[in-house]
Amino acid sequence: MFSRSRSQGPKRWQHYQMHPVRYVPLMTRLGMLFTGFTNFFGWFFFGFGMLFVWIFGASHYLHELAFFSGELQTARGQITAVRETRLEINDNRVYEYLYAFETGGRRYRGSTDGYSSRYREGDAATIEYDAGDPGHSRIADLDLGLGGWPFLFTLIFPLVGAGFITAGLRKGLKGIRLLKKGKEADGRYLRREPTSTRINNRTVYSYLFAFEDENGVTRQVSGRSHLPERFAGEREAGIRGRDGEEDVLEPLLYNPEDPTDAVLLDDLPGAPRIH
Repeated sequence: MFSRSRSQGPKRWQHYQMHPVRYVPLMTRLGMLFTGFTNFFGWFFFGFGMLFVWIFGASHYLHELAFFSGELQTARGQITAVRETRLEINDNRVYEYLYAFETGGRRYRGSTDGYSSRYREGDAATIEYDAGDPGHSRIADLDLGLGGWPFLFTLIFPLVGAGFITAGLRKGLKGIRLLKKGKEADGRYLRREPTSTRINNRTVYSYLFAFEDENGVTRQVSGRSHLPERFAGEREAGIRGRDGEEDVLEPLLYNPEDPTDAVLLDDLPGAPRIH
């Protein structure tokens, strides 16, 4: 806490708990924000869902928004080649239609994806292009039909993932804040209640604990887990409850300004400790 090269009197030493703000290591803060089941599940579901969103039209919509949302001009073009791709949508093979057109005394080339039997090599086609940049063009009325309800359905998966990510980040930020400024207390186990969530075919339970704040008022805090040993207690034995049995105690942190703002340390990713 102090440099060894300086002589310190006893009045210079303070107990760690008396410091108004604790130091929380960077790796602990990162663990609060990006580890734990909620975060892992959220990022996995979000990333996996975004693959389907991209396949079912996200890239197409972004391209349309970037280059064809402004004023468009049309020109007469000609199909120069038709190439079969490896992509199929609803059992329909997708083809790449290459074309050429002239505007402003210059010749431009481009390509647009579409289904079979739309154009053949040498056919005439109407080309749409950006008035400010003819290099970005497309064949008019040639659409793969992406989007609609199939596209909206794929948004469900990343939205669910984003919900878990949001919940995980909020919990992590709360944990970091209380690790810095929260006041320590012991929570006494009251009961557990099953939830509708299951992990690895095991029911997730909500564990309820009671504690007394610095004013002697009894408060409650809960934690969730599918592992019964997670909230099995870890304080010294010998504390007897009203029924004569030993109480199960769990360490927790609460906000002295708002004691209802509390968290069990074992409910945080990595189960951090203050020493």
